[in-house]
Amino acid sequence: MPRVGSTMLWSLDYRDDTKLLTVIFLDKKKTGPGSQYDYHEVPRSIYDAIMNRVDSHGMAFNELVRGKFEATKIS
Repeated sequence: MPRVGSTMLWSLDYRDDTKLLTVIFLDKKKTGPGSQYDYHEVPRSIYDAIMNRVDSHGMAFNELVRGKFEATKIS
């Protein structure tokens, strides 16, 4: 799963076949992986927009995904 340079996100992954965006957030100490969530029915264009947002992947995630798609907490 690709790591991202973010103060909020550890890594993001996308599956085209299921339109599933998997997000691992940074832990509370911001030192390693924390909670993992799967976001359902996310268009590929949303994932691409997050990954291409070089100023802040976390801000892009908040603007484009948070509260807009059904999420399942995995761990």
